[in-house]
Amino acid sequence: MILENQRYGRNKDTLVNKSYIESGEYKRKFDNATDNPNVNKSLYICAKNALKHRSGTELEDMYWLDNESGDVING
Repeated sequence: MILENQRYGRNKDTLVNKSYIESGEYKRKFDNATDNPNVNKSLYICAKNALKHRSGTELEDMYWLDNESGDVING
């Protein structure tokens, strides 16, 4: 039986450490991901959003970024 406070498909083994992904240490991992600071910032924001959104699931999010502007491209 699924506990009332758990959603179907939740997996405690895939929970994200939210305090870590909000930390400066995690953010600094993206500082030199590319030579473009705008792209680096977008990569960080997208990674953080995806991890928060899919924490506790075995599902994934995908983002497409413009490699010059760092803008998220909507398909």
